[in-house]
Amino acid sequence: MSIDSIVNYSHEERVQQFLLLLKDPDVQPVIRMYIENIIATSDSNILKRLAALETVVGLNDFADFENEEKMSIPEQISLLSKRIDTITELSEMIL
Repeated sequence: MSIDSIVNYSHEERVQQFLLLLKDPDVQPVIRMYIENIIATSDSNILKRLAALETVVGLNDFADFENEEKMSIPEQISLLSKRIDTITELSEMIL
């Protein structure tokens, strides 16, 4: 099928043809590669921003390979919880 054969299709028909192509197992790897390339080369730095978010929330598995000076949110919560427990215990001993 050449591009000339679909030029005369209506908008809806072209969309349906595209949706059928998306479901084609031979076309899916090409589309996946195209999307991955867009994500990797985006001016929005999608991968860099995602990695930063993973580090902040403590969900990255590669933290051992980096020098992290910032504590993740779960680590901060744990530290604050321990501090609150210590203060609570001290205030109960005083009272």
